[in-house]
Amino acid sequence: SDSYDIFKACEEYWGTALKDIIEKRDGFLVVRPDSGELPTIVLQVLEKLAGKFGTVESSNGYKLLPPCIRVIQGDGIDIFSLEMILGAMKEAGWAADNLAFGSGGALLQKLHRDTQKCAFKCSYALVNGEGVDVVKDPVTDPGKKSKKGRLTLELKDGVFTTVTEGKGAAELDQLVEVFRDGRLLIDDTFATVRSRANLNTVAPRCVPRTLGVLGDPFNNILMLTDSYKVTHHLQYPPGTSKIYSYFECRGGAYPEVCFFG
Repeated sequence: SDSYDIFKACEEYWGTALKDIIEKRDGFLVVRPDSGELPTIVLQVLEKLAGKFGTVESSNGYKLLPPCIRVIQGDGIDIFSLEMILGAMKEAGWAADNLAFGSGGALLQKLHRDTQKCAFKCSYALVNGEGVDVVKDPVTDPGKKSKKGRLTLELKDGVFTTVTEGKGAAELDQLVEVFRDGRLLIDDTFATVRSRANLNTVAPRCVPRTLGVLGDPFNNILMLTDSYKVTHHLQYPPGTSKIYSYFECRGGAYPEVCFFG
């Protein structure tokens, strides 16, 4: 819900355009904010949904959304933030039944995808033969804006730079095709990977560019699970034949894109 504007989604999409479908379906819609400050974002989303769907009073006198819609908070959840959110909801008169929680790395040592800001996101798709740039740009966190379009990784004066929106030069692209339709095309040794990761050197490309700039990922399972941060692949419009994604580690030693396909 927060790939672009969580508040607009609550009011205009869920609360207006799709409201009738949501209210009549067998089951309930779960709205997931992912950006913004806690606990404020949870309270804001509840208020937006209440303005469109209304509320009833629980047996304890707290506000409860209708059974067709609920909220889940899955970002930044640990035992401390969970207690803080529930406390803020209680103070604002909201029933705990409105909200579910999701927690991953914080259940263990809190080493997780965001430790080094690792991300695997969709940036480009072919729909009815036409290229479409895809980007995530949450209104509550500009720092989470993703890269869009076809990407290349260029090396200039010893510095890697990601070029977006198809503006890069294929002959300068440092990325090579290593995997296609379940076949491993290049099998690097661990020593090669280590040398490439050495912070003091830039390892030479291990293979010449003998393959195409972009492979066909349509039958690649890895590609079909491309980007839960943008949308599930089944929700792309009819006519979508190819989905291109990228991987980056913005908080690591090499923050530039290291995969695109």
